[in-house]
This record gives sequence, structure tokens and C-alpha cells, in this order.
Amino acid sequence: MSDSREIRWLDRWSALAIICIALSVSFTHICIALAFISLLIERLRGGMHFTFGCFKPAVALQGIRTSFQRLPLVFGLALLYFGALIISFLINAIYVPTYLKILRYPNEMTDLPLLLFGLLIFFRVQKSNRRLQFYSTALVVLLILLVLSGFVALFFEFRLARLISGYGTIASAQNRPQHPLIMIQGLQLFRPLGLMNTHLSFAGLLLLSGAILPVINSALPGKQTRYPVIQTVFASGIIFLLYATQARSIQFGALAMIVIVIIQIGLQAVFIYHARRTDRSDSMTNRRRAAITVLLFVVLIVGGIFISIIVRQGFQGWQIVSAYNTDYARPIVWHSAWDRFQENQFFGSGPGSFAYYSSIWKNNFLQLHPELLYQLQNAPLGHAHNDVLHILATGGILAAAFYLSLAALLFQYTWRSCGRLICEGPGRIRLSARRSHLGWLVLPAFFLSGLFQCFFQDDEVVVLFWVLIGWLSASEKRSGDTERLD
Repeated sequence: MSDSREIRWLDRWSALAIICIALSVSFTHICIALAFISLLIERLRGGMHFTFGCFKPAVALQGIRTSFQRLPLVFGLALLYFGALIISFLINAIYVPTYLKILRYPNEMTDLPLLLFGLLIFFRVQKSNRRLQFYSTALVVLLILLVLSGFVALFFEFRLARLISGYGTIASAQNRPQHPLIMIQGLQLFRPLGLMNTHLSFAGLLLLSGAILPVINSALPGKQTRYPVIQTVFASGIIFLLYATQARSIQFGALAMIVIVIIQIGLQAVFIYHARRTDRSDSMTNRRRAAITVLLFVVLIVGGIFISIIVRQGFQGWQIVSAYNTDYARPIVWHSAWDRFQENQFFGSGPGSFAYYSSIWKNNFLQLHPELLYQLQNAPLGHAHNDVLHILATGGILAAAFYLSLAALLFQYTWRSCGRLICEGPGRIRLSARRSHLGWLVLPAFFLSGLFQCFFQDDEVVVLFWVLIGWLSASEKRSGDTERLD
């Protein structure tokens, strides 16, 4: 049965929203809104019934119930995370008289539509192989636009988005020149921002776009032998642009994830070899996989504890390695987030309140440490520069627990993908053919980078994160694998 007109428009707006991620977050939001409007119109026409003037959404409720039964665990945890933020919002709105006055928009809670858009992608992609290829093509177009805009931005001192919108080359507070990167034979190159507002947002999109590389197989026509060449070209471009952005938090996340993947591949090879030599059951191997996943998650927790030690013990040691950039102020901001978390550990101070309370904390802190005025003035205090601490401060323990559970689950997916990357062969180790699932190897780097920057609060970046979650989850379901996501 062919799709209705509204469903066809839903797919078009959704694909356009994915492509617009590389162009403008405002255009992305508009396309997402139009996609949901198309879905609503289709549901009103096909799923809602009126009987004797009474509204009876029976079919719609049945469809919602069926959809939640098929919901992957990763989306379940994400919905629980936003549910915890909504609870924090309600508690603070009821019991803190000034909360609604200091509330800022957008905030952590307003990213919920972006998660729902990723969930919409999941349900659309799993319908048929044709839709899988349709959305795969949109992701590849996004990848092309990101890489091309990044290389073009290398040659412009001002942001491309500002140049296109008519700001010209006159420096101002709204049109700041970019940092120079390198001089080559008299040609000055600058840090690339693509069409984004900051180099951090662009670097975050570049990092996540690495998960799109395996999608090229199912999106582009042609001979199979061409795909590795195309993927190598785009991977090289992404690596160079990540270096050129000089976004240290993203570079740390990418390098740490590479090390983790190499370790996991080595462990998988050892487990496969040991299982073949000893003829052990698969259950033993599964227990070892779970143990290693827990170990990697513990490493993430230890990293957070290390950060908290820096926060509590002072700043002189950090100054040695970062006195010449704004990184020196991050432990100070982390300190403010930790103090705010201790004020209300279970529910936090509420979404959208961090900037207000951080400014109060900063004024009190500068009275004790006036010599740090320069560092604090050059560090944006609208977020904690650490996703875990930021969520603890604004959403409390409950929201942070769901966030860390989501991170742990993605590390588990990474371990499973490494197992697929290495499989038994006739006397040798060979690559698995299920390359689209290798996108899971990239996503945990998003959380590792979040130890030094709040990428989970950046709607320009997190929208692609949820889109990739939806696409990869649906792709696995379409592939008919025996292993379930949950």
C-alpha cells in the first residue's frame, strides 16, 4: 500500500531537517516542526475517530501502545532522562518562588523535541529498505556539506554564516574574526567553523559524522570497490578538520575512543581465540564482555572523580598546563556546578537555571580570588563545561543516573560492534560485512568529549546525535540480526 500524501511530506521534511543540520539550526528546527505537523495531520485523518460528536482516539492510542512496545532501550533511557528533567522543573517551579523568573530558554528540557525527532527517524527507517536508503542518502548529503563547508571556511577570516547573511568583513561584536590556523606560502588559513556559530559545535558535528561513513555503502550507487576509497577520502577530511578546529575536548574524545576501540578489538580477538581453543560456551564470553563493559564505564567514572579532585583541591596544578587558554577556568566552573549540586542533590536547581546561579557563585568566588578575574571573564558560565556536572547541578542525581546509564549502554553497543568487526574466519581474522553497525563505535566519544564541554546541551550537535541513534537502531532492526539492542 502506498504512503499517504502527509507521510510522503513527513519523510521529505525529515530528510531536509537532517541535511539542514550542516546549514542552520534554525532551518533544522523549522523542518522538524513541519515534519511533526505532517505526522499530526496524518494521525488526525487516519487514526482519530469521531462518533456522535465525541472524540475517540482509539486507533491512535493503540498505535502509541504498539510503538512503545517496540521502543529500543536507548530511547527508553533517553525518555527517562527527560522525564527526570521535567520532574526537576516541576519541583523547582512549585517550591522555589523565583525559579520561573530566572528560567532561561532554550534550556536542557527544550531539547526533548530533538529526541522525539530521532525517535521519529527510528520508526520511519524501520518500515522498509526504501526508507532506509532514503534517509541514508540524506545523512550522506549532510556529511558532504559538513566536509565541504569546513574546507571552504578555512580560507575566510569571518564566519561563513555571517558572510552569507550580509554582515560582510567588518569586525564587530556580532561578527568576530576567527583565530588564524597556519600560514602556507603567504596564504593564511583560519580555524574552520563550517556554517556553525562556534568551532565547538562544528567539531562536535564532525565527530558524530564519523558514524555516517559506513552509511555510504547503502546510500550511494556504484561498484562495491569504490566505497572504501570514498570512505577513506571523507575520513581523512574529517580528521584534518577536527585537527584544524583546535577543539581540544573533541580531540580528546576522539583519541580516547580510538584507544578504547583498539583495546576492545584486542580483547575480542583474545576471547574468540580462547573460546576456540577451550571450546567454552558463549555464555562465558558474554559474561566477559559484560565485565569489560563495566570496566570501561568505571574508567569513565574514575575520570569524573579525577575532575572532582581537581575541583576540590585547587587550581595551581591545572594552571601549569593551561595558563594560556580558557581551560584554566574550567575547574573553577566545575567547582561552581558541584557546589550547586550540593544545594539540591536529588532534584537539582532545575533546567535553565545554571547561568543565574553560576553568576551569583562567580561574584562570591571573585571576592575571595580577585586575581582570577581574567580567567572567569573569558570563560562562558552559561554551562558547566562538563555534561555530568551540569546535569547533576540542574537535574540532580536522578537525571544524571539516566544520563550515565545511556552512556554505559552505548559503550555496550561499542563492545558488541567490535565483536562483529572481528569474527571467525578460516584460519584468520576477517572483517564483518555488517559495516553499517560500526557507527556505534563513534557515538561514545560524544560522552567522553562531554567531560570537558557540554555537548549534550548544544542543540546544534545533539540533534545529529539523536538522528544517528534512530538510524542505527532501525538499521539493526532491519538487518534481522539475532542480537537485540535491548
